Amino acid sequence: MFMIAAVLAVYLSGMAQSGSPGKPDSPIGNWRGMSVCQVKPSGCNDEDSLYHFKAVASKSDEFELQADKIVDGKPITMGTGPCSYNAKGQLACPIAGSGAILIFEVKGNEMSGTMTLANGTMWRKLTLKKVRD
Repeated sequence: MFMIAAVLAVYLSGMAQSGSPGKPDSPIGNWRGMSVCQVKPSGCNDEDSLYHFKAVASKSDEFELQADKIVDGKPITMGTGPCSYNAKGQLACPIAGSGAILIFEVKGNEMSGTMTLANGTMWRKLTLKKVRD
């Protein structure tokens, strides 16, 4: 009887998981990779980037981003701002005062995304991997 109950519990658990969308992976931590310009020639430069995501207290789907670029082996902070998951499960980070937005998809220890300007121009593509804190 115990075996039947255990098998039934596993089966029902699998059905519940497959019938509902999964929660997006957490971006919390440090992520490093390349930010590659999409408009050339322009004032944009490809960058070795280091992005830091922290949780916002009491809000499970909101995060604080600090975006750094690496110059001569040292991080230089470009800015900070809020991020949250949108209805598509993408991490959206509006850039205050510019109308631009960073959109990321987090999959395990990898994150990919774009930076789109207010006029709709895709400015950058980013590929990041989670690094130790």
